[in-house]
Amino acid sequence: MATGAGPVIAAAWVSAATGSFIPIIIMLGVFTLRALVASIWMPEVAARDLTDPRDAI
Repeated sequence: MATGAGPVIAAAWVSAATGSFIPIIIMLGVFTLRALVASIWMPEVAARDLTDPRDAI
């Protein structure tokens, strides 16, 4: 996911190079869509004992 200093560094670099904020919007949009897809595909873990190997899969 988009964590840490990556977006801040990218924003500073793009602003210094082009002055446009559009690449940052695109980058954050891609990160957002990636997180959305991951959360949709992730299996539901409520009411499961994740310490039991049969339930952890």
